[in-house]
Amino acid sequence: MLKLQRSTTLDDAHLCSSKNFMIGNKKAKSKSLHTLPVEKADACKIPLYKRLTVAYPKNCVLNNSMQAEIVDSWRLILQKYDSDHCKIGLEIYARIFKECPELRDVFYIPEQVENLNDYLPFHRSGKLFASVIDLCVRNIGNLETEMGAVLTAYGRRHYYRRKQGFRLSYFTIFDQSILDFIAENITDSQRAEKILGGWYLLISFIRNKMANGFELEKQNDWELRRRLK
Repeated sequence: MLKLQRSTTLDDAHLCSSKNFMIGNKKAKSKSLHTLPVEKADACKIPLYKRLTVAYPKNCVLNNSMQAEIVDSWRLILQKYDSDHCKIGLEIYARIFKECPELRDVFYIPEQVENLNDYLPFHRSGKLFASVIDLCVRNIGNLETEMGAVLTAYGRRHYYRRKQGFRLSYFTIFDQSILDFIAENITDSQRAEKILGGWYLLISFIRNKMANGFELEKQNDWELRRRLK
């Protein structure tokens, strides 16, 4: 079982605007992330998920080996949880709420609820959460085409939780909680770094698409309010 260290590389300032990346503190010149030779990056001793500050580009950076590692590790997780997306989603949400208890209010979790498995009204959210990850894994070779619009729409929905206190910066907690969950379910320590490197990039893609949707809905809401004045 591998415990993932807290990462500070997922910087909100890079969510939507930056198209550059950094490797070992050396800034790449005139290259977006999809031009990165992943094989060369893999040769570095520092794990990939600790080296990259990702603003995900239009094209998928995952090479065939990374895609296979993601698919295989997710398959093993599904086997462990009897393919129950609800159980997986609730497990990740439990980590999120432990890391950031104020998010319980955002998602209307009563104070007296200690185990999310016992709180049926939240099961749908848990299932949806894991199902989105599952869809991304199943479409790992064609993420932009198959999942780009879906994730953007999912991000738009999160904008309307702002009245309950949801902020764009909370996406970082979701990212880290998913990575922690994946890390603790990797049994092959020799492959762990490579597996997590691929998952880091996949989760960055998911997060950035959702953040884009959040910002798009924010802009639409602002324009609507301006017209109504």
